[in-house]
Amino acid sequence: MRLGSRAGDHADGTSAGATVGWRGLLGVSGGLLLVAAIGALQNWSLDPIPKHWFVGAGVLGILAALGLSHPASPIQRNSTTGFLIMVSSLLVMLRVDWVLLMPTLPVSDFLDYYNSAANIARGQFTVPYTQEVGYPFLLSILFRIGGPSLVAAKLLNVVLSLGTGLLLFWIADRTVGSRAARIVVVLFAVWPAQIMMNSVLASEALYMLLLLAAIGLLLDSVGSRAVSLLGLFNAGAMLGLSNTVRAVSILVLGVGLVWVVLASRARLRQRLAGVALFAVGFGLVVSCYLYVRWAQADVSPLKSSFPQPLLTGTNIEEKGVYNDADEKLYDRLVEEHGDDRVSRIVMGIVWDRIRANPGGFGRLLVQKFPRMWADDLYGAEWSQSALASSPVGVLAALSPATLSAVPQLYYVWLLALAAGGCCRLLRGRPNTLLTFLLLIFLTMVLLHSVVEVQSRYHYPWTLVFLILAGAGLVGSGE
Repeated sequence: MRLGSRAGDHADGTSAGATVGWRGLLGVSGGLLLVAAIGALQNWSLDPIPKHWFVGAGVLGILAALGLSHPASPIQRNSTTGFLIMVSSLLVMLRVDWVLLMPTLPVSDFLDYYNSAANIARGQFTVPYTQEVGYPFLLSILFRIGGPSLVAAKLLNVVLSLGTGLLLFWIADRTVGSRAARIVVVLFAVWPAQIMMNSVLASEALYMLLLLAAIGLLLDSVGSRAVSLLGLFNAGAMLGLSNTVRAVSILVLGVGLVWVVLASRARLRQRLAGVALFAVGFGLVVSCYLYVRWAQADVSPLKSSFPQPLLTGTNIEEKGVYNDADEKLYDRLVEEHGDDRVSRIVMGIVWDRIRANPGGFGRLLVQKFPRMWADDLYGAEWSQSALASSPVGVLAALSPATLSAVPQLYYVWLLALAAGGCCRLLRGRPNTLLTFLLLIFLTMVLLHSVVEVQSRYHYPWTLVFLILAGAGLVGSGE
């Protein structure tokens, strides 16, 4: 995957090994995206809608693709500043309208976040069920200023979404060029599931912003001839900050460490120093976070949130999704053996499950993929899970099928564009920066083959699909 200029390199300076690795990544990613698109088209939410919806959606998708990619379209013709003002206005307007009109009430994990934030604002440091307190801590700052307010928390999501859109434009511009970057941010601005999630007090809005900031800093710090040591330290620290919101960032750290070594042709000593500082920045922030959580809420730094989703994700009878049986089993194991021993015990249970029924576990892997990657209904589901009494709330309750079909049809179109992007990129030179994003996606596919799956868990990684979709419409201008 590394770019090189030694014997056996192509005329454009790209090594044969890099080309093979690049094509392999694109081939696997494109194949998975195509499978996900086919699964998304067969999703249960599309069964009740009239057949003419599919025809209309297909025609609309083709027209939208042609309009977005045409050089004379408004999004391609305007100056960069004019375009960003236009798309930012669209992004904010759609989300503010949704937040003000959809009276979503917090439930489940989202209610835990709200209560934890309210308690922290009052000086009582509490940890929500999900254990990570980065998002409740940010909410608590808002609540300390103006008191607990659902509307304020939802409008914070709009601000975070705007920041995410601008960061996405920056990263897409670096990875696939300015023309594709404009398409990418427009696709993000009108992404129905993301719009709907703005009325839900979920941690994903903050996580996506911090994750993209870390990825942007990392991509900006690694060149083909040199690496920025300070930039890599900052990227690691930002990634560590995102890990206080969702602990899955530690896997992004692992991918980043490998990618920095392979992506740059800087001297080996400089690359090793860079990855060391990247890891130090991450570890410093996470260590401080774990200490504060331990000191304030008496949560052991040894406690990990990984064993429970691993236990759930390998339950063949429950199809790898959340279930009460595994939750009760995990709580009993923690009570009997403590946090420091539960991971080893869970690993033993997981291995026994696989060894007892290897065929069933193989089928489970196949069943979990569409549940994780072919369903974009979490926005519609959670934004309608509990509604305050209002005319809009009543109307939403009367038309749940429409509010489910629209985001799912959009997701089918997005996955098809992303798969097409992989095909189109196969004809070009290896894109070193995009390689990192593909590696993250494939790592998450492997992770969720063994841990719990929910459609909401693919939400942050859809950002990779958006960038591939932009490349699919106009190619890569790296």
